[in-house]
Formats: sequence, C-alpha cells, structure tokens
Amino acid sequence: VNTSSVGVFSFSVQSNGACGMISSTKTVTILDFPTADFSLLSANPICVGAPISFSNTSVFPCSIGGNGSNICNCGAFLCNPTPNQNVYALYVWDYGDTTAQVLGYNPTHTYTNSGSYTIQLRAQHLAVNSGCVSSKTLAITILPSPTISATSGTICSGSNYISSALGAN
Repeated sequence: VNTSSVGVFSFSVQSNGACGMISSTKTVTILDFPTADFSLLSANPICVGAPISFSNTSVFPCSIGGNGSNICNCGAFLCNPTPNQNVYALYVWDYGDTTAQVLGYNPTHTYTNSGSYTIQLRAQHLAVNSGCVSSKTLAITILPSPTISATSGTICSGSNYISSALGAN
C-alpha cells in the first residue's frame, strides 16, 4: 500500500502449505498528516499579566476524513486554516508554564511570572491512535511588570523635600 495516497485500501495475503491454502483480505486506512503552525499576535515586549493572542495557521490536507474524499472542497491543495476543533483536528496548546494544556484554535494566555517559556502547539488527526500528529514550538520571554519604590516623608510648608526613587522593568 502506497502511504502517500490517502484513503481506505484493501490488501490480501495468502499462505500455501502442504495442508492447503489460506487467504485473508484486510483493509488499511491512510489518513492525512497535519502541519502545525502558529504565530503570536501580541506586540513585543510581552509583560507579566498581559494576555497573549495566538494565530493558528495549521493546515490539514483536504481528504482529512481518510476516505479519499475531498471533504474540504479545495482540490488537491491544502485547506485554508479553519477552526475545525473536534471536527477533523484537535489542537492542543502547552504554554510551558504550570498551567494545564488547553484545547482550542486561537486561544489567549496570560503569564503570571516573568521568564523564558516554550510554547507548543500540537495538531493531530481525530482518528484514535492514528499517530498523525504535528507540532510546532516557539520560545518567548516574558518581562516582569514595572516596579517603583520611593520614600515618603513629612516636612514643614515652604521647605523642600528630597526623595529617592527607584524603578525597574
């Protein structure tokens, strides 16, 4: 069976021996392979507490149903990305922090701590145990929120007050 073709294929096997011949016909379903891809829609720099938006640009070939039919109606080309969560595809996001993985097409996420993180998108065919999974990762750095510290004091009217202040980002 040619694995570059998508669809349901039948194959037969035979065994001949001294006690006779036996044969069996089986089928194999060959599914399309997704291509995971995404980008950040949020502007740099990305700071703690700011929501980050993602643009999922993952694609699945048209015969995603695995039966050779042109389900997406887009000829022999890859389909335009569509939010087909739980229809043909499953999109799993891992933000590289302590939050749970998220299912969704174009999610948003907010980091609560500064640091370096690796975001991963996994696009997979919905067929159980198909092995048709693709992933993309992107490393990002989340900057700390700005801070300021200044001294307070009490003075008499008409006097000058000198304070020290420190700010960081």
